[in-house]
Amino acid sequence: MSVDGGLRRRMQLVQGIQWLRAAQGDAFADLLRGQGQDPEALTARLRGGEPMTRSATGTWVAARHPVAAAVLANPAFDPGPLDWRPGGVPAMPLTGADLGLTLDDRAGLRALAEPVVGAAALTRRHADLLRACERALDGRAGEVDLAEVAARMSVAMLAELLGLSMAQRDRLADCQADAGLVMDSLLCPQGGHRTERMLAAVAAVREIVGGRQPHLVLAVLGTRVTTDLLLNVLCELVAVPDRWAALDADPASAPALVDEALRHRPPIQLQMLVARTDTEVEGRKITAGSQVAVLLHAANRDPAVFTDPDRFDPGREPGPAALLPSWPGELVLPAARVQAAVGLTALVGRFPPPLPAGPALRRLHAPVTGGVLQLPVQTQVGTAEMSQS
Repeated sequence: MSVDGGLRRRMQLVQGIQWLRAAQGDAFADLLRGQGQDPEALTARLRGGEPMTRSATGTWVAARHPVAAAVLANPAFDPGPLDWRPGGVPAMPLTGADLGLTLDDRAGLRALAEPVVGAAALTRRHADLLRACERALDGRAGEVDLAEVAARMSVAMLAELLGLSMAQRDRLADCQADAGLVMDSLLCPQGGHRTERMLAAVAAVREIVGGRQPHLVLAVLGTRVTTDLLLNVLCELVAVPDRWAALDADPASAPALVDEALRHRPPIQLQMLVARTDTEVEGRKITAGSQVAVLLHAANRDPAVFTDPDRFDPGREPGPAALLPSWPGELVLPAARVQAAVGLTALVGRFPPPLPAGPALRRLHAPVTGGVLQLPVQTQVGTAEMSQS
């Protein structure tokens, strides 16, 4: 699917604004570019600035936990449609129309998604989800890339919930990497060729799920969020093998690991909102139509709120809850949390603690997801599998 001239010019304009402002020292523009600069340093820099900072891009930025929480709770701020144009300047290189994603009917999408990924459905289908993950692991041993494994398990679980055929599951898995660029592409231009592949993959996913909008959202956004959440936990388990062994001994601890990952490195790190009315935050007047970025990753590591915030610690003392994204993240995140825990259980049941076979690499041009691109490990056959052979 080709990128037309209008879309290409729009992406170039947004990219030019981001690069120019970043070159002038704007940390938020640098974060949006996703060029491999240390995101931890950039978010810490933004968190250490004013409670509400206005980026040279025109976007207001909230990076401290109390301020971010107040913005998320303020009814004056809304996720808005996927086509914001604050001040008449395109703030997003792509729109919902470009992607064919309709997210405005929130109540309708929630109602249609509930039978598939609602709490009752996920509880009822828990054993089916676990079996889907185990099938996705069949034949995998030796050196494997857990990033590819996690993506396959995420697709397998959603395909199970949607009742897709094996051929449809394979097609959906093949589309996942390119379709998963959607969330980052909304804020960071991905380049012409990557955007073409993404649009073609989204169109293919639409065909696979029969054109049903809630299923399309779950397949495009939900599998990306599930994969990244699962991988953010796996990075910590691979780095500390004792955690892998502890989870194997107590599979019921998987949800606690996932919850800590939602704080430590959420799969949606940045929530964009738009002010629907004039309002005030921390003494700063935010006019209607202004764009506001809530940096969830930065806020959830606020040292004024969390003890030793950069440490992954599922056993940390109860405290303030991690901030989570609003729409559309709130549609896919509850199911992703459950599915990530199921995926962890399947992995530790199949393999003893794996050894790193190379560094974990994160994607460039990914200011929203910050997802893992590669997580190579050396696995061994688990004792349970040896007893069956």
